[in-house]
Amino acid sequence: MGTLMSTFFPRLDGLRAFAVVAVMVHHWHQPTILGRELPLGFIGVQLFFVLSGFLIGGILLRSQERNELEGTSQAFTLRQFIIRRAIRIFPAYFLFLLATGVLLGAPDKEWWWYPLYLGNFRTLETGVWPGYWAHTWSLAVEEQFYLFAPLLVLFLRRKSFCMALPALIVASAFFILATPASAGTALVPPKAFYGLLLGVGLALLTERATISTLVRRTCPIAAIASGSAAFVLELHDGRLFSVIAPIAFGSLVLWATGSGPAGRFLEWKPLMHLGGLAYGLYLWHMPVETMWGRLGLPTLANSWVVFVMFSVFTYTLAWLSWTLLEKPLNRHKNAFPYHRSAVNLPAQAQPAIR
Repeated sequence: MGTLMSTFFPRLDGLRAFAVVAVMVHHWHQPTILGRELPLGFIGVQLFFVLSGFLIGGILLRSQERNELEGTSQAFTLRQFIIRRAIRIFPAYFLFLLATGVLLGAPDKEWWWYPLYLGNFRTLETGVWPGYWAHTWSLAVEEQFYLFAPLLVLFLRRKSFCMALPALIVASAFFILATPASAGTALVPPKAFYGLLLGVGLALLTERATISTLVRRTCPIAAIASGSAAFVLELHDGRLFSVIAPIAFGSLVLWATGSGPAGRFLEWKPLMHLGGLAYGLYLWHMPVETMWGRLGLPTLANSWVVFVMFSVFTYTLAWLSWTLLEKPLNRHKNAFPYHRSAVNLPAQAQPAIR
């Protein structure tokens, strides 16, 4: 059994910033290359998925190992995990639904799907993207994964888990390849879990093996090679792109967990600041265009100028959400440590696990 790995990788916040900016550019500008629209929305969301799978997988793997060493029930960690995720995710999400629903009107008359984190199944059922709630499909996928992943990691013996995880990754890739690229089933499990499972696999790899500096340095090359191959293959079949591209993102995540000078730009403070606000930026960016119009603010023909204006508006909403709501509530997560041995520790002595 491997040693417990580091719980915080600051450069991942830099990657998270690139992910959310990619999604925002996709929705507001939609740049093209060689006459083809860049799939920046897919890139941003899948990078988010791989990052989430890696971070959540790491938390659960470390918890499972520590519980076995201490003789603690895995059910305790499951409960704490669910409470901590709820504190982190629910307040901003429900504020977003309430504020946009009241001020702008619910974009889907069957609005109750969205508070239940079933927006991805709703879009699959109707084939219609629900306006400024359309992006909540990916948040629904993550929430569904947060219910599935703890059962997989905490309650399987490590040997069984190490066999089950590759099988699940292959199975989800198979579902992607076995169905049309445009099928709405990409929005729901098992296809939608592919990037998240890859992230968990990456966490397992780093937990069980020492990743050399040389390997980490080659990761950007692997990411560029596989990403380029995926982009070319998309001309032939988008399903191949959907399977290969997240592997490129996994290479970037592995690279960002290192400490070499090549990735130091990911620690640039403004970039990490944006990464820290990524959840709010992702939540609030979609209704900004509608809000802008309702406020009677001027619009310009230059799409990049529009992008900058919308970005400033979105940043303001995300910063207010973080400062007034998310950050104060996040402090309460310290009352719910993952391990019984940390229950009576003062907050400053508890592990800095997200």
